[in-house]
Amino acid sequence: MQRFLFLILVISIALTACDGRKSNKKALSESVEDFNKNNTISILNYIPESYFERQVDTTLSNGFVVNITTKSNLKDTIILNQEKNNLKHIYNYRTFDVTINITKDNTTIYRKNFKRENMLKELANSNTFKSKHLPKDFNELAILKSIHLNEELSTLKDVIYIDIAYAKPNEEFLNWQTLKIDSDGTSKFIQFVN
Repeated sequence: MQRFLFLILVISIALTACDGRKSNKKALSESVEDFNKNNTISILNYIPESYFERQVDTTLSNGFVVNITTKSNLKDTIILNQEKNNLKHIYNYRTFDVTINITKDNTTIYRKNFKRENMLKELANSNTFKSKHLPKDFNELAILKSIHLNEELSTLKDVIYIDIAYAKPNEEFLNWQTLKIDSDGTSKFIQFVN
C-alpha cells in the first residue's frame, strides 16, 4: 500500500509539474526567429570605397598628346540592393567623370568633359548604338568599366580612337564603343574595333 501511495504521489507531481512551458532551447529559437522577422540589418557598401582619380598621358609618334582623366563622382551613385535572410546589402556604385584632352603641336584640338549621363546620351544618339540589344534598364544602371586610348589605330592616321565600355554592375555584358576624334577636333562614336 505504501508503494501504491508513493506511485500516486510521483504521478501527481509529474502531472502537475508539466505546465506546458517551452524548453529554453525552443524559447530562444522562437525569440531569434521573431527578431529576424521584425528587424533587418543594412550593410552599406561603396564601390570604390573612396575618391579615385586616374590620369593617363600618352604621346604618340604622329605628334598627338592624349590626356584621359577619370575621376569618381562621390555625389552620383547607382544603388543596388540585395537581401538575404535579415541582411540587406546596399551597394552604392559610384559613377565616373571623364575628361579627354587632345593636343597636337601645342594646340588643343579636342577637350571635353563627360559625366555618366552625358556619355550615355551621346552613345544612345550615335548611329552604332543598338539599344534593342541592351539589357533591361541599361541606361539607368550602366557605369563606366573601361576607357583607354587605342594606340595601334591612333598611330596609323591623324585620327584618335578611344575605346569606351559601359556595363551594369555585376553583369558580364559590356557595351563597347569607340570615340573617333579627327585632327580638326570633330568626334563621333563608331562601332568597337579590335
